[in-house]
Amino acid sequence: MIKKYNGKELNIEKLVAEYAVWELYISPYGKFKVRVFYDGEKYTSHTNIMVIDQEGIYHSVTASSHTMEDILDETIQQFFKMTEWKKDWKEEDFDWVNPNEF
Repeated sequence: MIKKYNGKELNIEKLVAEYAVWELYISPYGKFKVRVFYDGEKYTSHTNIMVIDQEGIYHSVTASSHTMEDILDETIQQFFKMTEWKKDWKEEDFDWVNPNEF
C-alpha cells in the first residue's frame, strides 16, 4: 500500500509470514527462511539464501502471488528452478542476504 507522509509517498508492506524451509538436497546448509509480505494487493516473498547463476551473480529467490495459499509453493518452485542448471552444488554457490536487509 502506498501512503503519504509529510508529502512523500512510501510503499508499505506488511510482513505476514516467515517460514523455515528444510532443504537437504541442494544447499549445504539444511534450511533457509522465506519471508512473505503483503502490500494490500499481492503477496511477495524473499529468501535469506541467494543462489549463484551461470554468470556468477547471486540472486535471492523471490516470487509473487495474489493468494497467501500459493506464495510459499511458488517460492520453493522458484528455488528449484534456479538450481536446475547445475547438478553438483557447493557451499560457494550460495550466499546469504545481509541480515540487516532480511
